[in-house]
Amino acid sequence: MKLTCIIGGDGDSCHSLDLSQFNQDSNTVIRVDDSVEGLTEISALCESKKPDSIVLIAKAPLRFRDDLQIGLLQRLIEIGINPASIGFVNLNGIVLCSDSEEQVLARLQITTDLAHKRVAHGKPLSVEKVKPIKRCLVVGELLENDLKLLAQNGIELIHIWSENNREIHSDVGLQSLSGLPGDYQISLLQSGNRAEEHRCGAVVVNTSSLNREQTKQLAEAMKIPLPADTFRLPPDRHVLTAGVWVLEKENEQQTAGWVAEVSSFLSQETIESYLDACTVNLAKCGLCGTCVKTCMFSANSIDLKSGLIHFDQTRCTGCGNCVTACPVLARDLHHYSNSYMASIADNLHAFKGRDGIRILGLFCENNGYKAVNYLAGAGKRVSSSYYFLPVKCGARIGTEIIPDSFQNGFDGVALLVCARDECNQLVGSLDLERRFNLYRTIMKAQGQESGRMRIFSIKEKELGNVHDGLEQFAQYLDDLRTDQAVFSQL
Repeated sequence: MKLTCIIGGDGDSCHSLDLSQFNQDSNTVIRVDDSVEGLTEISALCESKKPDSIVLIAKAPLRFRDDLQIGLLQRLIEIGINPASIGFVNLNGIVLCSDSEEQVLARLQITTDLAHKRVAHGKPLSVEKVKPIKRCLVVGELLENDLKLLAQNGIELIHIWSENNREIHSDVGLQSLSGLPGDYQISLLQSGNRAEEHRCGAVVVNTSSLNREQTKQLAEAMKIPLPADTFRLPPDRHVLTAGVWVLEKENEQQTAGWVAEVSSFLSQETIESYLDACTVNLAKCGLCGTCVKTCMFSANSIDLKSGLIHFDQTRCTGCGNCVTACPVLARDLHHYSNSYMASIADNLHAFKGRDGIRILGLFCENNGYKAVNYLAGAGKRVSSSYYFLPVKCGARIGTEIIPDSFQNGFDGVALLVCARDECNQLVGSLDLERRFNLYRTIMKAQGQESGRMRIFSIKEKELGNVHDGLEQFAQYLDDLRTDQAVFSQL
């Protein structure tokens, strides 16, 4: 069974859609309000029906995945739904390039079908269970009373960069942090570059007490990006965020809640973590080392003694960089599998575009996603020549999408991704540019118009700037087709 949930409040464009036209085989379609009651209805239906795939349609739908306050994903997991069974359709990406409600409905049907197919192409996420270690790494200055409360709850504390430190000097460095919520492996660099290994169940960071060098070192140890020299945890880094508390101020109101949360977290019998890591087919692997070179999260290494690749799922972020780079297709992703990516253009054959011009637009789940939401929220529209679909990261987009799209009648391909220094996966946008710039050279050598593909590098503070570029690209392709038609006549 497939379940499609259209989530929206009064006044949303999805609120007036005629669901009787929304016909798909073995598909149950419901519409609920964006409220506690509406989300409860979804989880109750999932508990009773146990659907094979669930697609949530809403404006900015990833909030149902990422926002722990909403808690929908956690509720679905608790009733036995694997996260890989859940797909998302961003209504903003449909409204942004639709001229009428009829177009919205037609695109919504195609996109929802694709979202269900994306789930079908993927594999369930593996789950790891750990018994939490009642030890907490404290990074930076925290209130003495809060630290005493943690200690009273039986939690051992390891301090770095703190005057409260009693065991380790405040100039100790954090070399690495990896593992699962409840069981992290940390390496502390002592004076004389001597590494000291520890294990802890949780991490608490007070960013306001760290200097720039400490902030940078923390980000490097946790393998996360640092845009504008600020510390942040990307929303899709569940492996780290589930057991990591980030505080911005040292005060009673800010910290009172987290003390109880950390204590409760470490008091559980077991902690379950779904690993959104890539899959590895060892039978195909040729030990070329490409995955080792491309992974920025140190998830891959080669064991020279056994002659096997060693893959650490707990470090993998599922960005897709190694998947795209692997020359023998030994890597794959759960949510954006090789078979799904190869089928995208072919599955959009029903899309007509505007005046015969068709443009495939792929946007990443970070700044690309934010730009689509921003433009739609601001009431902007772009040419209905576009068809927008999400991808995990620019890292996941291989150059094969270009010839596939052209062979299926698309006139252009637009990629909306993070600017290099804001990439959620560190080098996803950079490697995307490298691959596609190389492919431009190939296109030119084959006498093709390399301008038919365009990369939009988006900064979070400049989301609206992409609008004019998208319109100009659509106009360029329209002019190009007109020029080619005139040339053919001559």
